Order: sequence, then structure tokens, then C-alpha cells
Amino acid sequence: MRLFVAIAVPLEVRESLLKIVHKLKKYGEPVRWVNRDNFHFTVKFLGEVAEEKISMIGKTIEKVVFSREQFSIDITEAGVFPNVLYPHVFWVGENNCLPFKELCYGLDVELEKLGFSREKNNATAHITLGRMKKANAKRVYLMLKDANDILSREKRSVRVRGISLMESVLGKSGACYRILNNFNMGGMHE
Repeated sequence: MRLFVAIAVPLEVRESLLKIVHKLKKYGEPVRWVNRDNFHFTVKFLGEVAEEKISMIGKTIEKVVFSREQFSIDITEAGVFPNVLYPHVFWVGENNCLPFKELCYGLDVELEKLGFSREKNNATAHITLGRMKKANAKRVYLMLKDANDILSREKRSVRVRGISLMESVLGKSGACYRILNNFNMGGMHE
């Protein structure tokens, strides 16, 4: 099973982000835009995991979120990974959300005990809007400018009440995500 840990994005926020995507499509760049139903904040990508490990992963996630308080992620900026000269992922989110970074770090430390490798980079609270392989850097720069202009005028925020263990099923039309379990901040388990 291909698994990851994520924070859900409410429908009204997904709808408003979809409006940004529609405006960015006018640039005609070769971007594979993510379906709005798949918008989420990735906390940790786990990769292929044997089914018998899911229970231990769940207990580990529960342990990490048990002592954490709810927090908010403000969607204040647009960006690209790895950079504007070689753009592969177009995202929106908040680069310096300390509670998100602490959550990612705490989960990383605990999941390493189960054999998962630690992340090498500093966590950015981001929602992937699209992926690209050969995009024009100048047009991507203009897309970023447009998206950042919109985000500066219209405030969006996601209240993080918990995280989910998700399965990613790859199909012909892209990935389909399925929630395996939800873990609420403060240890409440669904």
C-alpha cells in the first residue's frame, strides 16, 4: 500500500483554490493540475508499506498528535519546488508555519523508529496545485505573481484539528486518495 500522512483541506478552501487554478490555466503551461478533491497538506510521505505495519504507524501517529494543540495554516503564498528556474511543483501555503514544522519533525522522529527515513529538507506547509516537467520559467514567474496577488487580497486559512493516514491508489487518470484513519489533536481518535 502506498501511504502518506496528510492534513485535510475544507471544501470551501479547495473551491477557492480551484478558482486560482482556473486563472493560471490561461498561461497554457504544460501543468498537470491536481483534482480539487486531492488538495491536502502532506505531513509525511511513507511510500510502499506492508499492510501489517499500518497498526504500528497508527499508534505512532496517535502518540505524536496526542499532546499537540490545534493550529491554523494560513495560505499566504504561492511557490514552486525546487525553484522558479526548474519548476516541478506549483504550490500554495505558508512557508514558515512553526506548528506545522514541529508536527512534521515530531512525526519524522517517531516514524524513524519504525524504519522510515527522515526528511532532509525543512517542511513547508503546502498544497500541491499542479506538477510540471518542462515549463517556461518566465511564464511560471508570471503565474506565481498572479497567484500571490490573489492570495494577498483574499485570506484563506485551514484550522488543523487532526491529521489522516491516507492511501494513494494510482490509476489511469491519476491518484485517488482514501482515508485509512483520522487522528485528532489532543488524542481523540476517529
